[in-house]
This record gives sequence, structure tokens and C-alpha cells, in this order.
Amino acid sequence: MARLPDSFLEELKSRAPIAAIVGQTVRLRAAGAGRHKGLCPFHDEKTPSFHVDEAKGFYHCFGCKASGTAVNFVMATENLTFMDAVRKVAAHAGMEVPRTGGRVDPERGRRWRRAREALDAARAYFETELRTPGGSAARKYLKARGIQGAEARAFRLGYAPRHGGDLSERMQAAGISQEAQLDAGLLGRDDSGRTYPFFRDRVMFPIADRLGEVVAFGGRALDPKNPAKYLNSRETVVFEKGRTLYNMHQARQAVRAAGALYVVEGYMDVIALSTHGFQATVAPLGTALTSDQIRVAWQLHDEPVLCMDGDAAGRAAAVRAMETVLPSLAAGRSLRFAFLPSGEDPDSLVRSRGADAFREIVTDARPLVDLAWETEYAREGLDTPERKVHFQERLNRLVQAIEDRAVRDAYHEEFARRYQETCQGTLEVRTPAGGTARRATGHAVRFRERFAKRGPDGLVTERHRDAQLNLGAARRERSIVQAVINVPELLDHVEEKFAEVPFRAVPDLDAVRMELLNRHAHSDPVDPSSVRPWLEGRGLAGLLDEGASSDRWDSRRVVEPFVLPDGGLSAALAGWEAAVEIQLAWVHRHDPPPSATTDQAVAPGPDEEIPWSPQP
Repeated sequence: MARLPDSFLEELKSRAPIAAIVGQTVRLRAAGAGRHKGLCPFHDEKTPSFHVDEAKGFYHCFGCKASGTAVNFVMATENLTFMDAVRKVAAHAGMEVPRTGGRVDPERGRRWRRAREALDAARAYFETELRTPGGSAARKYLKARGIQGAEARAFRLGYAPRHGGDLSERMQAAGISQEAQLDAGLLGRDDSGRTYPFFRDRVMFPIADRLGEVVAFGGRALDPKNPAKYLNSRETVVFEKGRTLYNMHQARQAVRAAGALYVVEGYMDVIALSTHGFQATVAPLGTALTSDQIRVAWQLHDEPVLCMDGDAAGRAAAVRAMETVLPSLAAGRSLRFAFLPSGEDPDSLVRSRGADAFREIVTDARPLVDLAWETEYAREGLDTPERKVHFQERLNRLVQAIEDRAVRDAYHEEFARRYQETCQGTLEVRTPAGGTARRATGHAVRFRERFAKRGPDGLVTERHRDAQLNLGAARRERSIVQAVINVPELLDHVEEKFAEVPFRAVPDLDAVRMELLNRHAHSDPVDPSSVRPWLEGRGLAGLLDEGASSDRWDSRRVVEPFVLPDGGLSAALAGWEAAVEIQLAWVHRHDPPPSATTDQAVAPGPDEEIPWSPQP
């Protein structure tokens, strides 16, 4: 039987957001850095004994002794097979499950484990060398940069000697082969096939994954004539440069208390800021911030602050980061930009002017939309019709780069407002094909105004929450299904919840749900144009005709606003989740579990209430 490589499973364990996955089933409360607790889902208890440890990627109940990884939890709570649970957890972690149709080479798993052993051994060796007489130059350099012994130990800094053959010999004596050292990036191989130490005469910065396991190194040359001042490990079986951030492990534990995440340029900036109280700080690895690194940062905080130099190079780097992130913007997820005084970087700023100077700058960090507008506005004057049109085209290129429809619309409306104030004109909406799109008028404008004032969950709850929950149940159940059809990308975000929504007023919707889930599982498109004939062919379309069928969107008096396709994914997602919460409350009141008393079913206590809006 084919099986997944151990290296993949270990990486999945380290990347899976276990607290978020468990939190969909268990109401968790913080219990320390990276730790949470709640009532165990596997046995009845009144005092929380169920604990989740993000750093270890593990859960454990001290009551019933249930324990395991995120995959184990999904298998136990959702009755899934191992492979199905792996696929679900991998989707949360942004990983692709390797194919298992053929024979798995166990050699790759062994290489992965041996490379990790080599990296651990190398870290210990470099740390020791920093404290020897041979590391005096490295210690002198660190002291000149303001790094004392305690800071060096906290970040496990080290030194790679000028003649690096000693490390390789020690490793081979300990049973770690040259091939393992090559896989770990500690050795290089020249054109003639000879091996050589990859790092020599450098201050060494261990690079860890989010669990704190060393996956690579960065080295700072001590010889000022060395053309490669900084040198990072090449990509290996355990290291993907574009998906890793320096100090990710410590920042992950600090970001909750800090309420912010700072992204700086280099290792020294991270260490200096951490020393001055800004532990929630990360850095890319000597290159421009990649889209994958931005997604990793978003796993820690929804709106990281990019700290840029105030000179022209810093501005250019900020624009590149803005252009990189635009396609991935989503509701609540963006970047802010803080520009330091010219000639300063975070390291020099906090060491010369203190933590308050940095705090003042990041407090005034600019939103991405401001940077986008100011960048294009400053490119040329707007004193001729041609230049104004060129300005409009540049703004529209930025808007069209945003993939999320709701965010794209919001950016256009904001740019249009600023254009009206600045140029006393109208900013047309350009489609990707180059035409002019229809302006949002009538109902769409009123919908967006209501959305802005009340929020998508308010559009649902204002109809149902304050009335008896059983009023409009059939319409609500049809809307839950119809939204999945009208907004095709919605099912990617709600598949798990959609599979579990109880339908009581229109129980035949179960059949529609199963067909949609089956279609989605086989990557068949779920959209209004294809689903209607598909449902009719199975005799199921009539179940939706009394609600909001795909060819009756103008019958808006029977349609919840979040069902409408012109609202965008963000409105559909938030409104859909609010409707599902109301549905669950309605079912709980009218169909309580056997163990619940009548009083419990009708009037749940504060701790048991289902939230009306998604929790942060």
C-alpha cells in the first residue's frame, strides 16, 4: 500500500494551524504562549482538561488521554479516513499532498531526517566555535553591532571557522555522512565533484521553521573584501527560501501580546528590535518579500507592518511589496508601511534613539491603499487630459490585479472618491478585457451602503435574530444552498461547514447539498450557469425555485443579500456564516440533543451561545 513520505507528514505537522483547526470544534481559551485549552470533545467534562500546543503541533486531554496531531483530530471528529484528513489539513496549511499512486521511495524520508540531524549538529558546533579563541573576531563584530552574550545565546548565533573542514570531519565521525551534509546545505560540490564547506569565516544565524527547528543558516562574512556579505543556505530537502521568514518561531509566540507583526529587512534588524521589546519581528532571507512569505506572515497577523528605509531604495522596495501582495488581498488581510528616517534602519534607529522612536514610526504606518494612490499620483503631473487618462489606466491596473471581488470593488470606490476630490472627474471602472464596466447603481449601491453600515452578518441577523427564529427558516435554508451556487468561490471556504448544516424546514435540500459537494470534490464547476441544468436533470431544481433560483436574481424580496453575486466573496462568506449560525440556533431550540433539558434548549447560557458573527 502506498504511503506518504515521513518528511511530508513532519512538515505538515509543523505548518498545520492546529489551534485554528481544533477551534472550529472546541471553544479554546489562551493558556500561555502558543497554548490553548477547552472542554474535551471526546468525553463529557465541566472543567477544561483539553490542551492544544501550537509549538508542538499537538493536542492532549489530561482527562481521557486523547492526543494527536491536527490530522488525528480531524479523523476523530469528522470520521474521515487518514488520506481525507491529510488533504483537509494540508489545505489549511497551504500544502499540496504528494501523489501516492506509485511506489514511495523511502530513501527521501531518510535523507530528510539525516539532513535535520546534520543541521542540529552544525548549530551546536557553530555556537561552540563562537566562544573559542578562534571566534574572537566574530565576537568583536557582534559587540560592535551592539549584540551581547545574552542576545547571541537567545538567537543561537555562532561562528563558521575560516577552515571549515573540521565540522565535516566531526560529523562523519558521528555517523553523519557527506551526502547528509550536502542535503542539509552544509557542504557544496564543485564541478570536479569535490566537496567544500559552504560557510567559512562567517557569523552564523540559524534559520528555524515556525516550530523552532533549524532548517538553514545565514552567514555574515567577516572579511570586508568578501563580495558576498551575506550568504544563505541554498534550498534543500528541508528548506524553501521563499516560504520561510527569519525569527518566525519566536514572532509567532509574541504576536498575540504585541498585537502587531513587524517585517524588516535583515537579521540584525530583527535582533535589535527584539532586544528593545519588539519580539514580534520577522525578516525575509536576503531577498524581496515573496507572495508565499506574505501568506506565512498572514498566518501570524492579518496586517503586518513592513518597515522600510526612507530613501528611494526603500520606497521602491515598498512598491514592489505592494505589487506582490495586491492579488492576494482579502477581507481584513493587507499590509501597512512604515518609513524610517533617511539613513536609518531599524537596527540603528533603536540603538541610537531607543524603542520609543521606533514605536512612534510604526504607530503612524500607512495603509496599503495610501501607498498605492500616492505612488501613482506622484508619477507625473495631471495637467493635461492625456496624463489624466494615463493616471486612470494605472489606477485601474492596480485595481484589476486584486483577485477578491469585494476588495477590488472597495479599492475602486476609494480611488474614485480620491480622483473626484483631486481631479474633479469620474474614474471609470475598466474590465480586464479593456472595456468600461457597468456602474454599480440601484440595488447594488444600496446593498453596499447597507453592508458598510451594518456588516454582512447584520444584513442577516436584522431579519431573523430579533424575530422568532423559526420565521423564514425555509428561505434561510434555501439561501444557504443558493449562495454556494451563486458565488462559485464560496464553497472553497465553507465546504466543511456546508457539509454539516442541518436542514429541517426543507429536508430535501440534503440531496442538493450532496450533489454539490460531490461535484466540488471532483473539481466540476459549481456556478449558476452550469448547476441549473445539472440540477434539473436530476429532478432537484424545484427545491430552489421558491427561493432564489439562479435565473431569478431580480426577485430580491425573497433573497437574502449575501446570496446575490454582486456582493462579492467577502459579503457572501460573512453573511453565509451568520445565516448558518442562526440556523444552528434555530435547530438547537426546536430539535435539542437528547441530553439537553428544555430550559437549556430554549435559553442557553452565555458560555454556550453560538456567536452571531465569525470569531477573530
